[in-house]
Amino acid sequence: SCITCWKIYNDSSAGVRKTWACCFVHMRENNGGSLKQRILLVTVITSIAGLVALGVATTGGFVVDYSISKFYLSHTSGALLQEPKKKKEWIESKGNDHEKEELLSVREFGSEKRFHDVSLHARSRAQSMSQEDRKEDPFVALCLIGNARTFTNPSVYWRLKHNLINSLSKNTYVFAHIKTWDTGVKKQKDFGMFKSIPVSEKDLVLPINVLCPSFATVEASRRVDPDQLINTKCEFKKEYAKKVRQPDFFTNRENMPRFLAIMNSMNNCYSTVLRFEKIANIKFDAVAKTRPDAVFFFPSFTAHELLLRGDLVTHFSDLFVFSPRRFSDGFSRWWDNYTSCEGPWYHAYFPEDALRKGFEDLG
Repeated sequence: SCITCWKIYNDSSAGVRKTWACCFVHMRENNGGSLKQRILLVTVITSIAGLVALGVATTGGFVVDYSISKFYLSHTSGALLQEPKKKKEWIESKGNDHEKEELLSVREFGSEKRFHDVSLHARSRAQSMSQEDRKEDPFVALCLIGNARTFTNPSVYWRLKHNLINSLSKNTYVFAHIKTWDTGVKKQKDFGMFKSIPVSEKDLVLPINVLCPSFATVEASRRVDPDQLINTKCEFKKEYAKKVRQPDFFTNRENMPRFLAIMNSMNNCYSTVLRFEKIANIKFDAVAKTRPDAVFFFPSFTAHELLLRGDLVTHFSDLFVFSPRRFSDGFSRWWDNYTSCEGPWYHAYFPEDALRKGFEDLG
């Protein structure tokens, strides 16, 4: 009943209110529970419908795939319940020409020659910009770090491109460090067990070309055994983590390598950013971090706006971190401290806490 109502009223100026009333009447006529139950259920349904409408109005069309129920919303096809178009058709409907161009391989994005060429181009661009232009479109280094998972879905990587990379600044340089091998079953205290979506290097060709990173490296297999990252002189203490009210998830031997791999990837990406600065003879205005499986449904704040916050690092869980350049060494501070640690570890035991503490130490 509510779906039928939404189809009728979704284009009207008072779509949510009319849908609510229509849905409520349908349920009353069909003996759909008590008055209290009907009000509660219809309010929830129409609230979700309102959010969907807002997302459609803002992004200009999207495809949401609920893989378990096979329940699809496809605004791009103009229908409420319909299978999404094939990936290629969906991309072409967004006006993308990447399918028609000769794509670079993922490995070409990791070549030293290309890295050097992009660095020199950044130098030339920085020299040609006025101070006012640089203030409006700061130079931002964006580290894209983590397991690929849903990154190969067009609705994910196109949003990363438009709602984050392009939204931050015209001078956003992406540095991608992506894993595809870590697809084993994971255990989490609050979420049970889950298995990551398997992704091949071939699947990443189009998403990587769309984002066009300054540098990209893909770990299709373990380059380093995570156990080898463990500093045997440094001891993680579950009791300390609990004492300072930090999650103790990564304190055991089974999960610790995952934590270390996350922080090691962050450190490696930041090292790449520093190397880029050296070759380009520039200094970024800000350094940011996000995940390849993060979906940005709306345009982010611009880098100019975020830098107006002064001595503040913008931090949204581990999905997005934005730091002015003067504090960006906080991205690697935890790793530097850990590798030189001897004895009990009295610092952060979780990625978000590790980054927060690193930035706080720098002011």
